[in-house]
Amino acid sequence: MAQAPTLVMGTAGHVDHGKTTLVKKLTGVDLDTLPEEKERGLTINLGFTSFDTPSGYRIGVVDVPGHRRFVKTMLAGAHGLDFVLFLVAADDSVMPQTREHLQILRLLGVERGITVLTKTDLVEPDLREMVGEDIKELAAGTFLEDASLIAVSSVTGEGIPDLIKTIDGLAKEIRQRERGAYFRMFVDRSFTVAGAGTVVTGTALAGSVSPGDELEILPGRGKARVRKIEIHGETEERARAGQRTAINLRLVDKASVSRGDMLATPGKITPTYMIDARLEVLDGYPRAVAHWTRVRFYLGALEAFGRVVLLDAEKIEPGDSAYVQIRLESPIPAVTGEPFIVRDFSSSWTIGGGKILDAHPTKHKRKRSLVVSDLERREKGYLEEVVELEAKKAGYFVARNDIATALDAPIDRLGQAASALSGEGKIIILPPKKSPWVMHREAWDRLVSRIMEMLKGHHESLPQLETGLSEQELRERVSRAAGTEVPDEPFRHALERLTEEKAIKQVEATYALSEHSASLGEDDQAALAKIRAAYSENPLTPPATEELYESSGLPKQVVRGFLDKLLNEGELLRVSREFLFEAKSIDAARDKVIEFIKDNGQMTVAQFRDLVGTTRKYAIPILNFFDNQGYTVRDGDYRRPGPGADG
Repeated sequence: MAQAPTLVMGTAGHVDHGKTTLVKKLTGVDLDTLPEEKERGLTINLGFTSFDTPSGYRIGVVDVPGHRRFVKTMLAGAHGLDFVLFLVAADDSVMPQTREHLQILRLLGVERGITVLTKTDLVEPDLREMVGEDIKELAAGTFLEDASLIAVSSVTGEGIPDLIKTIDGLAKEIRQRERGAYFRMFVDRSFTVAGAGTVVTGTALAGSVSPGDELEILPGRGKARVRKIEIHGETEERARAGQRTAINLRLVDKASVSRGDMLATPGKITPTYMIDARLEVLDGYPRAVAHWTRVRFYLGALEAFGRVVLLDAEKIEPGDSAYVQIRLESPIPAVTGEPFIVRDFSSSWTIGGGKILDAHPTKHKRKRSLVVSDLERREKGYLEEVVELEAKKAGYFVARNDIATALDAPIDRLGQAASALSGEGKIIILPPKKSPWVMHREAWDRLVSRIMEMLKGHHESLPQLETGLSEQELRERVSRAAGTEVPDEPFRHALERLTEEKAIKQVEATYALSEHSASLGEDDQAALAKIRAAYSENPLTPPATEELYESSGLPKQVVRGFLDKLLNEGELLRVSREFLFEAKSIDAARDKVIEFIKDNGQMTVAQFRDLVGTTRKYAIPILNFFDNQGYTVRDGDYRRPGPGADG
């Protein structure tokens, strides 16, 4: 069954301005469930329900507490909203939490809403009008400036049909937000249900999830498997980004989950101890924010403690903003582009907030012009520029899909941005096509320079060798030079690209500079002649390869290079791991064996030994070689004709 279009609507406003009562009027559900909430008429916890509009939109409702002591709980429910009902009571007008909630919603990136004048049955028309003017003054310059203003009474029902009609109209106008490919969701409630186990709720921020999927509980709380999914009380086979979701989990290996944790596709979100951002300080905050101020940091449903490092200012006055790095006391599962809120350490005031510009920065020193310049580029929000900065920050290689995850960007859009940057020569894209590796042009030039220098140094130290360095040796050397482990897959593709561009060439199992050729001096020529003689003078009783290394008086690598040269030129033949033989002598021995077996039907090792004039030490590996080549077939103690004997 196809799911109805779904949006998430939140309530906001000062305590006792009628949020929960209005939700009950719209949905028929009383979200004050705790005894103390019933007794005091005060919402303490988050409430969730839903209703359908006349056009068939399923509206998930998040009811948040209005009291200042529960701003933390309000923040837990306010992330991921598509729009908000912003309530002001006609008998109370604009109050402190009215202003604070509006400021928080603006900082969290909420862009659409409806203002609702509640409790109209308690006041005269002229007072309604005055409060309406207060609301307009408050909304000026905010996302609510042009929002509809609906007057309602949850007691008499006045305005409720108009409000539902307005919600329905707004739902038609809201376009689906672009979201990342991998599932992630902050947990805003976690509880145990008898017979079912652990259940969590939240707003899916990206991707999708289905029963049976494995999820990671961040930061570092283990893994869980999805048993069952409910969306607005109905069992579903998949939950998608933008939906209010309840997930029944089977926790694995003593894992735990609580409010503020994130559920995510395993391996996609890396917790971080610091973030870069522009911090806007609210104009109502009573003091300037100084460097190293300790704050409470709110992201999604989580709370963490941290300190504010001012990157381009001495202090931030109320109403101003500046670039900051917030260094956290515990790791958080942050994603670039997510909105955050900071409050003072005592949790008495909301200081301000902003959007994360870099969720995994390096530790910055203050007042560095390059750092500020990069943050300015990130803040512009042009995806191409941010992708280029992510590639630059990564060093040598980063997977394109990992950049998409870090930026919470759709993979197709990320791919388009990467292709545009590649066309401009700003980044290099390496296979595989489905999930390519990305490299900044500066890093690529640095990598190529290092590879060429390493190969040049190798050739200069061993000019006798045609061969260069193996892929593994090159990668290990580059990793040491870079001070970090270079992944093997993209490095292999980089070598393949350089080979295609004819900067380097493959020689056997090594890479060498394309213009390199072996250069043998008089001493080298003499050494090569000596090695040749070791085989030609002992055609069927040659020295073992290791013996030759020791007796030659030359570096092992040089001897190996000479042997490779003779093997490639066909002078020598590798018969076994231990022995090389003069190729023409092995050919002559083969012909004698084939002729002997044709005449006699079979041959023993001793007969072969005497036939060719060698010893048992060499006879056995030679006959095993003939077996492998198909010239002979072993039958107990005998060799008989093989399929290649007539070839």
